[in-house]
Parts: sequence; structure tokens; C-alpha cells
Amino acid sequence: MSPIKNSKIELYLSSSNNKKNINENSIGETFESLEEKVYKIIENKIIYHEIKPGERIIDKNVAEQLSLSRSIVRQVLIS
Repeated sequence: MSPIKNSKIELYLSSSNNKKNINENSIGETFESLEEKVYKIIENKIIYHEIKPGERIIDKNVAEQLSLSRSIVRQVLIS
């Protein structure tokens, strides 16, 4: 199975050092779930003031920006 490529998700995660080539991962190493990646994206948007303090986070808008389903974004916002 090839990894899912989403340029918008990669854009936000490119600054982290967690990106590794699949061949470099050791056996049994765990990978981030899509929910964890979305959480980090939302967290970074808040940290870098793309989402301003007190501003509502609308799941539909975030889902459209990331080309994801609303259910994944809602699941991240609820947890």
C-alpha cells in the first residue's frame, strides 16, 4: 500500500523532523494516524495565528482546506 499524499498536509508537516523515508523505519515502529496529523495541523494554525484567539474553528472549513472529510476533523476537535 502506498502512503497517502496530500500536499496540504505535507506543507504543514514539512517543518517537523518526524518525516522519514519508509525504508528507514525500523520494524515495529508506529506511524502517525491521520487524526494525529490533522491535530498537529490545527495546533500549528493556532500557534502561528492562522486561527486567531477566540475564533471559532469550523470543521467544514478546515476539512475543505485539507481536502478531508468533515468526520475526521470533527473527531479531532472532539477528542
